[in-house]
Amino acid sequence: YHYNIECSDGYKTATTQLDFRINAESYPMITRVYTDGNELVIRTNVNSQCTYDNSNPSFDFEDGTVMVSNDELIHSANLGNNNVFYIICKQSVTNRVSPVYTIYP
Repeated sequence: YHYNIECSDGYKTATTQLDFRINAESYPMITRVYTDGNELVIRTNVNSQCTYDNSNPSFDFEDGTVMVSNDELIHSANLGNNNVFYIICKQSVTNRVSPVYTIYP
């Protein structure tokens, strides 16, 4: 997008051009994985909601267990006795869904 912006206060006029691009094709990516006590914690690069399944790598986002998040960037789930987490995240703005991430805590 290209926008020409003009600001005038009756005394002086200033103009500038604002250029930006929106990438609506992107999906959330996991940028960090760690454990904190008995919690699996992931961080995503954009605001998103994440769900997981511990046995089915082909699950649908809507069928997964919701990961806890207070800010839509850091998500956590109880480790329990699980040795694998299949995680899908959905971007909050575009609703683009990530591929399934496989995490072995």
